Amino acid sequence: MNRSSDVRVGRYPVGMIRCCARMNHGGVTRARSLWGLLGTLAFAWSAAAAGLQFGSALEHSAWAVRGDNQACVLEHAVPVYGTGRFRHEAGADRTFGLVSDDLRFDVGTLIVAAEPPPWRPHLAGSRLADLKYQGDGIAVDAAVASRMLTSLTRGYDVQLSGPLQHSVSGRVRVRLSATRFEPAYREFVACEAQLLPASFAQIERLRITYASGGFVVPASLTQKLERISVYVGADPTVTRVYVDGHTDHRGLARDNVSMSRKRAEMVTRYLVATGVPDDMIVTRYHGSKYPAVPNTNERNRGLNRRTTVRLTKEPIVEAIATVPALDAQASP
Repeated sequence: MNRSSDVRVGRYPVGMIRCCARMNHGGVTRARSLWGLLGTLAFAWSAAAAGLQFGSALEHSAWAVRGDNQACVLEHAVPVYGTGRFRHEAGADRTFGLVSDDLRFDVGTLIVAAEPPPWRPHLAGSRLADLKYQGDGIAVDAAVASRMLTSLTRGYDVQLSGPLQHSVSGRVRVRLSATRFEPAYREFVACEAQLLPASFAQIERLRITYASGGFVVPASLTQKLERISVYVGADPTVTRVYVDGHTDHRGLARDNVSMSRKRAEMVTRYLVATGVPDDMIVTRYHGSKYPAVPNTNERNRGLNRRTTVRLTKEPIVEAIATVPALDAQASP
């Protein structure tokens, strides 16, 4: 009669580890429990030492592009692991990041390398960068992202490797496949070409300062006003542009109000001339009423002789209703 014997390890249920051998005489089955357990542990140790490798099979490799005039994204799904994502935001450089619920990397040095694809093993790979991983996410700067993209366009896979968590010598390897990369990259570049010159955060506020008695927009700042005009024309969520003129405390109050008006209206005219609709602009002038800093020295007085430009995305009704409250705040 045939009988089977299972090895139980601690609290693990019968059947999780089974190692049986059949003897030729009498058909009696005996368990080699000890050797089976040792063999299982040896296999587990070998797997842990080798580490983990993640990548897409050639037939499933895919790159996807999405974006608008604010940001462009080029990403590659890594099965079981997560996503490798190149990103280019308006007014910023390209970056790259790994997105995963469990990065599995331990703190230490991560190596970014260009590796030949499986069908071109005769080619030599190259080391693109070493990254210091502190356990707070994986993101690379513009220079490394550029080298990664260049390698992918040349047909090389890109691999990020580093120490495996809870392992003495194992490593994690995450591979981005160059298969089907080229057409997606062309689409990504086309998306980048229509990015705005700046992000909303970069363009939201501008301060123009003047010499005493000055009200003409300095030539060094006209380009920034033009960028504001381009942005307003491209972002329909911007509802108002506030232009506020100010002076320092010296001189008569009526003269200061007149000077702050000249400064604000000069900026408004420039914005309208470069494309901002006149009905979007709220022009105000305050004289010396709202200093940004105390008028205690010439440097501070120079900071108070200013015109500020501020973009908002408030609903128009709310924006108009809150104008008095905005007047009560100094505009740095």
